Amino acid sequence: MIKFDTNQCNLLREFLKLKEKCFFWEKNFLGEGFYTTNQNKYNFIFYHSFYSSFCDVIDLQIFFLVNEELSNITRRCGFDELWNQVFEGDVEKEKYHLSGSHYVDMKDLFIWRYNPILGSLMLDFLVSAFSAFENWISKLFDEICDEQRKIMNNSRKEKIKKCIEVAYKNKKSDFIQLSDDEMEDLISKINSIPKCDYFSFPDKLECIYKVIDKESYKRNWKEDKSLVSFLAARRNTVHNQGIHTSKNKELRFKDKVYILEQGKPYKVDKYTDDLSLIGELIDIYTELLKSIHKDIRLNKIASFVEFSIDELSIKILAEICSYIINISDGNTENIDIVKCNLAKKFSLSKIQIERLISFLEKSEKKEFHFEDMIELFSFYNPPYQISEQQI
Repeated sequence: MIKFDTNQCNLLREFLKLKEKCFFWEKNFLGEGFYTTNQNKYNFIFYHSFYSSFCDVIDLQIFFLVNEELSNITRRCGFDELWNQVFEGDVEKEKYHLSGSHYVDMKDLFIWRYNPILGSLMLDFLVSAFSAFENWISKLFDEICDEQRKIMNNSRKEKIKKCIEVAYKNKKSDFIQLSDDEMEDLISKINSIPKCDYFSFPDKLECIYKVIDKESYKRNWKEDKSLVSFLAARRNTVHNQGIHTSKNKELRFKDKVYILEQGKPYKVDKYTDDLSLIGELIDIYTELLKSIHKDIRLNKIASFVEFSIDELSIKILAEICSYIINISDGNTENIDIVKCNLAKKFSLSKIQIERLISFLEKSEKKEFHFEDMIELFSFYNPPYQISEQQI
């Protein structure tokens, strides 16, 4: 039996658990139709959401870890052949021979520099995961926080009015106009009042919380804000090659302490603990979304699901399906031609085509339209069957 690195297996398991959490909420909260359609992996329809974005980020890490373990267990079998092929025909091929400094550097990278590479990978994961969170929170804010925008805009107007009143009340001269210095001071104060066409990410998050049903939010909002703030500070270290340049920051969460020290890169004892912390973003987003009144959610679905639909392809496919279902049973030649066209034009696998035809027959319809196809796509129709040999 092959024995893989235990730490790597644990890390891979945690990434897969995060992905499973995304699948769970996509299926059980957004809706099984969204989840199943995405699992079918058609190239003409997909539902983008925070959960699919987070899965995309996770996939990169899984791809790296799996290939790293499989490569490592074979002692990088084939690396020398790959190296020679890369520089085959290169005019400076001799510079890259198997005993040269470039080759030695690559060997050193794989043998001795893996831990720093993994650290960089984890920072990249945090940056991308937090960006997905920030992006979908911002979409939510844009759709449901109009009233909060107005309130903050009125608040700015009142602050400006107050500054003007104070400036005229405290002016030293008896003239109606302010002196140049007094005018400059007033302008400076007005400019210091934040404009309402820009909302910081913490402001957006707070605005959303003001809109939701507080009793429906089952998490601790104060703790969640601290967690998001801590992860945001860690995300910002990407601008300084992983170094935290601000003052020390500490987070206490679920009996664990996470620390960002000024002038130092972030350190954690176990990456699996770190993944659990980052995974809280999934739960925070979901809890916020669930706590928005259902009527608002139904009217603002574009704030948390984006439809990527090739309408023309689906309409053409509907016509083809209408044709298929009306072909006589004995006309196998025409059926084979249609199957071939489905495979070429719509990138459908053999198993997908067979199951699609099965769905058509079970529907007992004789004609299909765009809406019928959308419904059909929500039935599970995997793109392929995986055998042990393929794995």
